[in-house]
Amino acid sequence: MWGSHRGNFERGDKARRGMLKSVKEVAARAIDYRMAWLGAAAMGSIVLLVNLPHGIASASIAALKQAVYTFFFAGLLTRACERLAIMEMDRRAAMALAIFIPSLMAIGFTYIVHSMRGTPEPFLSTLPTILLAPPGFAWWGRKKRTESERSGTSISPLPSQF
Repeated sequence: MWGSHRGNFERGDKARRGMLKSVKEVAARAIDYRMAWLGAAAMGSIVLLVNLPHGIASASIAALKQAVYTFFFAGLLTRACERLAIMEMDRRAAMALAIFIPSLMAIGFTYIVHSMRGTPEPFLSTLPTILLAPPGFAWWGRKKRTESERSGTSISPLPSQF
């Protein structure tokens, strides 16, 4: 009796592993994990220092919120910047989109996160994003656009299938 259920469990386990692998593959295409970790460490540290005059507890909460937010959204926005930069369109237009859209999203979301309870200085905590996001996305977009032009790869601005 017990042995008959084991086969079902093993099939279910294989299906779960396959689904987890698929989720990881999709996430890897959508998120640049290296940039997410670097951004989380850098921005969390800056926000900690900005809020330190309000005490270690308040500064730590603000830094942790920034680091977690940056990990998830910086990787996603970096990948979005890359995709916008390599679109088949005028280089200047693609670069403008690659800088403007991710920067606006990063600044807006950062301010919203810090406007919630727990951050003593929401604007000062957003200031590093305001100052660093546009040049950071400009550098990343230019790098990816140049790589794309050298390799001859790009993506269509419109989906190929409707």
